[in-house]
Parts: sequence; C-alpha cells; structure tokens
Amino acid sequence: MLSFAFTLTFVLIVVHPDRGAANPTMVDICAGCSMKNGVGFMRHTDCNKFVHCYEDGDSKVIGVVQECGPTMAWDQDLLTCVASSTCAASSGICASAKDGATFPDPANCRSYWNCWNGYPTKHCCSDGQYYKENTGCTLDSYNKCDGWCSMYQLPTAKIMCNNIRPVPGSPREYEQYISGWDWVRRPCPVGLQYVQEDCGCTKFSVIELDTSCRPEVPLLFNGSYDQSVTYVRYENVDIRGGRGVFNGDNSQLIIPRFTNVETDSIIIKVKYTSNHRDLSRPHSIISNSDCGLTSSILITEDSQRINFHVGTVTRSMNFDTVVSVNQTSSNDKEIVLRFNKGVLAGRLGSDSSVKFGIPGDIRGTHCALHVGKADVVNGNWFKGAMEELSIYMCDI
Repeated sequence: MLSFAFTLTFVLIVVHPDRGAANPTMVDICAGCSMKNGVGFMRHTDCNKFVHCYEDGDSKVIGVVQECGPTMAWDQDLLTCVASSTCAASSGICASAKDGATFPDPANCRSYWNCWNGYPTKHCCSDGQYYKENTGCTLDSYNKCDGWCSMYQLPTAKIMCNNIRPVPGSPREYEQYISGWDWVRRPCPVGLQYVQEDCGCTKFSVIELDTSCRPEVPLLFNGSYDQSVTYVRYENVDIRGGRGVFNGDNSQLIIPRFTNVETDSIIIKVKYTSNHRDLSRPHSIISNSDCGLTSSILITEDSQRINFHVGTVTRSMNFDTVVSVNQTSSNDKEIVLRFNKGVLAGRLGSDSSVKFGIPGDIRGTHCALHVGKADVVNGNWFKGAMEELSIYMCDI
C-alpha cells in the first residue's frame, strides 16, 4: 500500500527534451524547477496543488501534479502542504468572480457553483430542472437532464457514469475523464473497490488481494538493467565482473522513484561484499537522508554489526526504530530489511532481529533513495562491491 501525507491527484506528463542536450531539459510544467539528486518540487497555479518533478532516465523529466487535502495549501519554502484558510479564495473558478456569480458543474447537469468572497459552494437545482449557464435553474421540459445531485437527494435509479469508468483487472482503481487531460487513473481509498453501478468506490466491497509481489528495483550489476522499470542513476560506480564497485569516496546510486513515498510495507535485499573489520566508523548501504531531513529508511554497517532503521509516522507523531544483527567472519553478505504493517526485521544470512508493534507507516521524505551514501551524520560512503539489489513495496 502506497500513500502520501496529502490527497493525491496524479496527472502524468512526460516531457520530451532535446535529445542532443547533455542534461535533462525541463519545459512546461517543470520549467525552472530546482532539482537535487534528480528530484524537485514547485508551485502549481492552484495554491492547493504542487508539481513533483523527477528524472526518469533517457533524458526525460516527469511532472506529476499532486493535490493537498481540503483547507490546505502548498508551502514552497517548507516543501509540504500546510493548513490554510485563504487558499480556496485565491484560486479556482471564483478567484476573480463577483459575489453571487454562478458556474455550471461539468460533472452534473443539475448542480452548479455559487461564488461568495472568492469561495465556491455547490448547489443543486430542484427535480425537473437543470442548470443553464447565464440563466440559472431552468425547467427541463424535455427531460434531458436525468442526473441526480448529491447535495439534494440520494439516487433512486441507476447512475449514468459518463466521465468515470473502471480499470480492467484493477478493482481498486478507476479512471476519470478530465477535460483537457483525457482519462486520468485514480486510486480508491484503502479498503474500497470501484463499483461501476455505483459510479464510485463503495464500502463493504470484497477485494481480492493481489498475491503477486514484484520488485520495484530488480537490479543485477551486469549492465542489463531495464531503466524503464524504475530509473536508477549511476554515479562513479564501476561495473565489472557482475558487480558494482563502490570506491568509498564518491560512488552511489540515486533512485528518485521513492521520493516522498509513505508505505506500510517495504523489503530491501542486498547481496554485497565489504571488509567491515577495517571500518573505523559506520558506512551507509541504503539511505534517504541526503537532503537535510531525518532518514526514514537507513541501512548501515560498522565493524561489529549491521543496523536496520525505519522512521514511521502517525497523524501526530514520528517514531524511529532500529534493529541490529552482529557481523560474521565472512566479507560476503546477504542482508534483508523487511518492514510490514508494524513489524521490522533485519537479517544477515540466517541471523535476524525483529521488533513488533511499531506505530504508523514509513514516512515520506523529500529525498531520493541513495545506495552507497547517506548524510555525514549517518555514515561514510560505502566501500565494497554489490552483486544484487532488490526493492519491493509489498510483502513477499
């Protein structure tokens, strides 16, 4: 399950830059975005939305429009959504409208928006009427408007879904047609399933769980990784003999895909070699702390142990949990960090350590996921060789 700390409306825009450019070209929605490690955030024209920009390989920049929750606005300085009592008045259909102005609701022929002090409120015409622009509620002599208005009554007949449709094979999602954008895929709330007869995600629906769990990053260091799966940026990692060699000075992988993501389940598997006995202080294997924020995913090792750390969040509090496993005499290691629904486990070979009852989901940060690097507080650059890296956002 993936979730963000705000309500999301995904509109995927692929920016095709000049193929001859040395660096990714940002135009249109991501123009002027300040990028760090392949990730950036910028304001949207609507104050309760923002744009998440990230590099996705092949010299492309992806722009994703995300929406804050009700009564919230995007704060560009804090790079997060904050409570706001003025946002609704500063954007949208009522931003420059006079008090009392009305506008049609494109989703319903019987409903309309009324503006007052810059704020829109929804209203419904009576039974037997429809809203006519520049006129108001008008007698529907020919029964052309057969829609129901949720502000006026509950539906008594089958609902016609003219702008919403199911996603074949994915009952927890639906598609909505938005003028100017075409069909946009949206998720149902957790625990609900889209039902076409109800024209929405209804409660008490039976959900068939997807038993398949595929890695978001299935990386073997043999030069054959498909960047279209999840983009991975290589920096000074020497690929030779089926391994990625990290020099302990400036070698790392950057994975923008995991920026700002909250999840209740993640598994990270790493197969690598390092001489831990020579370490005078920890070095970092995996982290998302290289942007001035506290990490929520961190794997480090020192001469004595391997440490598995997750940071979780509830509505009101942050929590940080660490489990550790003692090093063995071997330099060849296979480790696994597994977090699933409040249980954190770290494993080295056949040895493991587990903690239960951890509150919340892994919190999102504005940092990309780094392989081989963290901030200086959490550890030095990784020195060693990796043979395999797999990251799952589900439990296997």
